[in-house]
Amino acid sequence: MTVKRGETTIGFTLDAKLDVKVREDVTVTGLTGAAGIYSFVHYQLADPKLSSVKVQLQDQIVKMVREKSFSQHVDPKSVDEILNSGSPAVRVLVFGLLQADGGLATVERLHQGISNSKSGNEQYHALLATQMHWSKFSQADKGKLRGYVGAAPYINDDRDRKGLAKEILATGR
Repeated sequence: MTVKRGETTIGFTLDAKLDVKVREDVTVTGLTGAAGIYSFVHYQLADPKLSSVKVQLQDQIVKMVREKSFSQHVDPKSVDEILNSGSPAVRVLVFGLLQADGGLATVERLHQGISNSKSGNEQYHALLATQMHWSKFSQADKGKLRGYVGAAPYINDDRDRKGLAKEILATGR
């Protein structure tokens, strides 16, 4: 990538991989630190030319949370507080956490991410969490989830979300 300012041209390479030191910081700072990093990446890489790099970095941050790569425990009450009043960045990360922890992936929480998401990426990760824990839900809960997915706004705005929704709607019929 090249940036030109006046008479000066500067070239640089942007790596789409999180540095080990960033991963170590997230281990210590937990979900809050991961949300700060996620938000920074989201807003600083807003240029459409950097979209693929931004998505890769955001996905790595969600993956770190999904792997519970931090030392601070996140309890169900904290998850609910985040879903009720958290920033869009931390909400995305909560759904990464729900992907890893089936006990936290309740129908009500998944409903919030599917139907009332603050971003497309939140909705995507809520759909992933739904798909990952599908087998644990009762038939009645699966019916509710299918209803939420079928009625969810913005799912068709993105091929990845649309594909996940289609898979969920077709599962177990």
